[in-house]
Amino acid sequence: MVDFLLVHVDGPRPPRYPCPMMRRLPALALALTLSVLFTAGYGCTPKPGPALTPEQAREEKQDSMAAGYLQTAMQDMHDGRFLAPEEAETPLTKAAELDPELTDAFLYRAVARIQQEKWAGAELDLDRVIELDPDMPRAFYLRGFARLRQNKDTAALQDLTRCIELDDTRVDAYVQRGFLHNRAGQHQKAIDDFTQAIGMAPGRFDSYYQRGLANEALGRHYQAAQDFSNAIGADPSSSRAFAQRGKSYLRLNVFGRAIQDLRQAAQMDPGAPEYLEMLARAYAGREDYASALKAIRRALALARARNITDRVDIMERLNAEYTARFLHPEPLIP
Repeated sequence: MVDFLLVHVDGPRPPRYPCPMMRRLPALALALTLSVLFTAGYGCTPKPGPALTPEQAREEKQDSMAAGYLQTAMQDMHDGRFLAPEEAETPLTKAAELDPELTDAFLYRAVARIQQEKWAGAELDLDRVIELDPDMPRAFYLRGFARLRQNKDTAALQDLTRCIELDDTRVDAYVQRGFLHNRAGQHQKAIDDFTQAIGMAPGRFDSYYQRGLANEALGRHYQAAQDFSNAIGADPSSSRAFAQRGKSYLRLNVFGRAIQDLRQAAQMDPGAPEYLEMLARAYAGREDYASALKAIRRALALARARNITDRVDIMERLNAEYTARFLHPEPLIP
C-alpha cells in the first residue's frame, strides 16, 4: 500500500521523429500488424466470456460499493489525519462490512478511531489489517501505539520492535519504543532508541525531552540538562522542559540557573505546585530562605486546593524547615 504519495498522472510525451519517413513508420507497422492478425483469423468479433453467477455478481457489486465508501472517507483525510474522524468512521465501517478483505478500510478506520482515542476498537481493526497483510510496518506501529495507550506495554513493545524490523526508518517507532523502555526503567535502551530517532529527525521535541528524562534517571544530570536545552529549542513554550532543566541544574547545585528555569516554568504554568516546590528548593540552595518560604507556601496552597495529598506532607516539612532557618539563621563562621 502506498502511504499518501503524490504521483505524476500525466502520461509520457509522444515520440518525436527526425524525418517524414520516420513519422510514417508507426502507421506502417500498425497496418502490417493488423494485416497479420486478420490473416490469422483474429479479425472476428470475440465471443463473450461466461456470465457471472448470481453470487459472483453480488460480490462484485459489494466490492464496488465498498470501494466507493472508502473513497468517500478518504476525501476527508489531509496530511495523514481525518478532519472529522467520527464522520469518516461511518463509511469506513460500511466498506469493511461489504468487503472484509479490503485492507485499507480496516486500516483507515483504525486511524479514525485512534484520533478519537477509541484504542480497543483501533486495536481490533489493526489485528485484521495484520492478518491480511502481515508485513505492513505502519499497521504494527499503529497497533503498538494503541496498545501503549491501553498500558499493554509488553504487546506494544513487540509491535514496535516488529515495525522497526520491517522498516528501520520509522522515527515514531523508535520514539514510542523508547518511551516504553523509559517506563519500564530500561533507561539505557531508551537512550539508544531516542538517539537513533534524533539522528533521523534532529528537530523533534519528544526525542530530546524523553532522552533527557532517561539521562536524569541514570544520574547524568549534565547530559540531561543538554537534552532539555535542545527540547526547549524545539518547543520554547514547553513549561515541563524548563522545569526539567531546572531540576537538572538543581541536582548539579547550579542554583542560579535552576531558579531562572523554575521561575519560567512556574510563570508558564502557574497551576503546577511541583514547579514551585522545586523553585523553593533552589532558593534554599542559595540560602535565600525568604524567597524559599514564599515559593513553598504558594506550592502548599496549590497542592491543598488540588488535593495533591502525596506532596502536601513533604511541602509542610519543607515549610517548617525553611521557617526555622529564616528565623534562626546559622551564624557565619569567620
